[in-house]
Amino acid sequence: MPQGGSNERYAQPTVDMFRSIIDYLGMKHVGTVLVPGVYQRGVIREKRRVLDTAYKIGLDSVDSFEEHDYDSMMHGLALNSSSESSLSDSK
Repeated sequence: MPQGGSNERYAQPTVDMFRSIIDYLGMKHVGTVLVPGVYQRGVIREKRRVLDTAYKIGLDSVDSFEEHDYDSMMHGLALNSSSESSLSDSK
């Protein structure tokens, strides 16, 4: 996750939000890459090691994706969708 500031702790609420969504959907968290000091377009290209790390995490996420993970995620989405529709129906 690129961030304009230089202190990684400022990104923590956003990271926590993503982790909560991942947990809610029953998915597996395989890694986080924080990139402080990236604000201007194209600056990330100068950070080759970070790009390599993000690429490896992407590969790990594909390797760790199993059929039951997909089914759990879709089941969670279906439950969430039905609860939202019942809430909107009651208005």
